[in-house]
Order: sequence, then structure tokens, then C-alpha cells
Amino acid sequence: MKLPQLSENQLCLGVALDIPEPLATRLREARGCFEDEDAHIPPHITLIPPLALDAAHLPKVRDHLAATIKPRRPFKVHLHSTGSFRPVSPTVFVRVEQGAPDCAALEADVRAGPLTYQAGFDFCPHVTLAHQVDEATLNRALTAMAAFDETFVAKKVDLWQLHLDGNVTHLEHYLMEGSQ
Repeated sequence: MKLPQLSENQLCLGVALDIPEPLATRLREARGCFEDEDAHIPPHITLIPPLALDAAHLPKVRDHLAATIKPRRPFKVHLHSTGSFRPVSPTVFVRVEQGAPDCAALEADVRAGPLTYQAGFDFCPHVTLAHQVDEATLNRALTAMAAFDETFVAKKVDLWQLHLDGNVTHLEHYLMEGSQ
């Protein structure tokens, strides 16, 4: 995982749509089979990629996420088949077949206020299976998971702190209204 440069008073934060168990374990195990060094990171749909922010802004980030996510209704996500961002990025992923518009609307609302940043690419909801591995492994992931077909109800968004050593710390989760 590529992290931004951090100054002394900054944190690297990420925001992601949670994938519930037991599906999360299946996806984590699959990613581990493809020799991805980030397989230890819980499977998720990224809403805000690693972003450097002043640590003093963390309370504003938390307030913004609570205000943005709580009013939302849970929605159905259908993960089906695989795709790749090659040649732009050496990444193979599971496609979000149903729920992509809901994910995009959520991402647009979350990427505001203290989490405003200029994205270098269009938002494409997905679950990473293999990243920064050799071409043969990317091809194996693309083929091995092509028949993947699972559905879940998206209810929770997580705030993560990403560390330079590759580890992540879960800071908080935010439930969508009606998901309790």
C-alpha cells in the first residue's frame, strides 16, 4: 500500500465500507493466496484512500463521518466476477455489480468537509484481491475468482489509521440508520 508523505503532526487516514463476516474472511483468505502483502488489511470497499491530515482535524473528521453516514439507509451490494485496473495499476479486484451507485453517492458525500481532496481518478467501487504482485499472480487471481458471486447488506463505514509499517488501526465505525 502506498502511503502519502506525513509531517510530524499528521495522520494517514482511510475510510472504507465494511464487508461483514463470514464474507470478509473468505476475501481475506483469497487475497492471501495471491501473495499480496496487504492481505492482512480487512477486506473493504475504499471510500477515501490513504489521506494525510493534521492530527488536530481528527475530531472534525469523526463528526463529519457521523453526520454523513448515520442518516443513510443500508443498501445491498452484489460482488460478482473480477476486473483489473491494468495497465494503469497492477490490481485485480472483485467487481461491485449491484450497489455501485450507492457506493459512489456515499463516496461523494464522505469526500467533503475535512476529507476534501482532489481524486486523481474516477471512483470505481471494488474489493481488491491482488495488488503490486507479478503478472502471473494477477492473471491467476483474475481467473481463480472469476466465478465469485456474493451479496451482503452494507451497513457500516470504518475509519482507519494507516501506519508507515503497513499496519492499520481501526479508529471507529459508523452505522447507517436502521442498521442496528
